[in-house]
Amino acid sequence: MTTMTPRIKDPIPELLRDACGRSTCRNVRLGAVIETPGGEHVLGWNGPPGRAGSHPSCRVGGAISPKNIRDCPGVHAEVRAICRAAEAGTRIAGGTLYLSEWFPCAPCAVAMIEAGIRRLVVTEELNYLKDDCYNFRLAQEYLARAGVEVKVRPAIFRRRPGQALRSRPSPSRRGSVRGLPIRP
Repeated sequence: MTTMTPRIKDPIPELLRDACGRSTCRNVRLGAVIETPGGEHVLGWNGPPGRAGSHPSCRVGGAISPKNIRDCPGVHAEVRAICRAAEAGTRIAGGTLYLSEWFPCAPCAVAMIEAGIRRLVVTEELNYLKDDCYNFRLAQEYLARAGVEVKVRPAIFRRRPGQALRSRPSPSRRGSVRGLPIRP
């Protein structure tokens, strides 16, 4: 008699889609998921602080430059996930952070290190194209020095057909989404 073990579906791709869908950024929708050592999941997304609402500096599309990054009021997805975990009292030290796109900027890498994240899973190799804005080199250096394991897993997240990387959020999504971490 042969026993079949049921295949367990990886929840991370769907959680990353959910996080991106909550993004309130008018330029690029990004998502983050922290998986705690205990198997809990905390979502983060980019955009202005939810409790403060939209900001006149929010821009619609256009090239990313040091000046418009300086004026951007947005919270990065990694930092929002860390803050949401702290607000909910969810311990994330020793956990894994998954990103839907890109590589963490230097301030997000430092926040991840301070929060005790031990593993980072990204969807693409590090690209220095926007390094003048985000300082990816310094982020990569800090993560390596802190012993954070970085894995590239392109198949973890693919946008669905018609799901835009750059888009304007609907009015109902702007600054209105809050909530507790998603638990298994």
